Amino acid sequence: MRALRDWNVDEATHYLQSKNITLEKVKEIKPAGEGNMNCTLRFFCDTQSFIVKQSSSYCEKYPSVAAPVERIHEENKFYQFTNANKKLEGKLPQILNFNKSENLLVMEDLGNANDFSYVYTSDDKIPSDELKQVAEILSDIHKTETEGEVFINRNMRLLNHEHIYDIPLRRNNGLDLEGITKGLASVAGNLIENETYKRRVAELGGLYLYQGESLLHGDYYPNSWIKTEKGLFVIDPEFGFLGLAEFDLGVTIAHLHLSQHSEKSINDFLNAYDSKIDTSLVNAFAGVEIMRRLIGVAQLPVQYGIEKKTELLELSKNLVVGS
Repeated sequence: MRALRDWNVDEATHYLQSKNITLEKVKEIKPAGEGNMNCTLRFFCDTQSFIVKQSSSYCEKYPSVAAPVERIHEENKFYQFTNANKKLEGKLPQILNFNKSENLLVMEDLGNANDFSYVYTSDDKIPSDELKQVAEILSDIHKTETEGEVFINRNMRLLNHEHIYDIPLRRNNGLDLEGITKGLASVAGNLIENETYKRRVAELGGLYLYQGESLLHGDYYPNSWIKTEKGLFVIDPEFGFLGLAEFDLGVTIAHLHLSQHSEKSINDFLNAYDSKIDTSLVNAFAGVEIMRRLIGVAQLPVQYGIEKKTELLELSKNLVVGS
């Protein structure tokens, strides 16, 4: 079978019909979103459409970055868990077919949708009612039963661990921070030379790799939340695993800081999350996520300059090691 990215409408039609997904013919194939990790396409038929994803041995958006080819298997497993949780019905897309040998997933098309990435490029903030929904969905994900199944997703976690806890604080890591923002390399150097900070980041990296009891999304930030005509949905859980709930919460809090939401918005989000948490651990994970998004590989399209980035990196230090 050819790679999904090379399929034509006849191949797409044959696949959907052979899997008894639909009897209709595929009329058009278009990209579905940016597809950072996987090749993600939308198949248009006469009366319906489908989202089809395939993982390969590298990141779709960054072909030079190797990635575990089996990540789509782990994403499918996550959806198996959440699709069985009645409280999450209508909050995550439904899986229609999974082809293990071809690393290919067919899922429900949620229709016209927009994610929340606008918060990085505009002054608009996420309304409180939508932030509450984001928190409630996360709470229900964390409470989802996994029936004693093993869900480690080890290789994706190791990849994520390197990009969160290692590369940003590695000396001579090859990142052109000055090319991103003038003065950023000097500010980053202050953290790279801070041994107390680096030790605590390493400790948090160990906790990230710890096998906990909560089902985690693993990448819970504005690009993973989408608004549709059917409501607010959560997508792209390829980094999911069983771990510490505080990690997901910390990532979200970090992105609220990075998108310049108010402390009230952050508190509203935490108050809407319906479970007991270790707030200091949430803050520590948030501090690391702020750092890696500002001086690591996975840059955000933020519009502010060195003054705000310096302020946020100081916040990162305080959240990680205490003020």
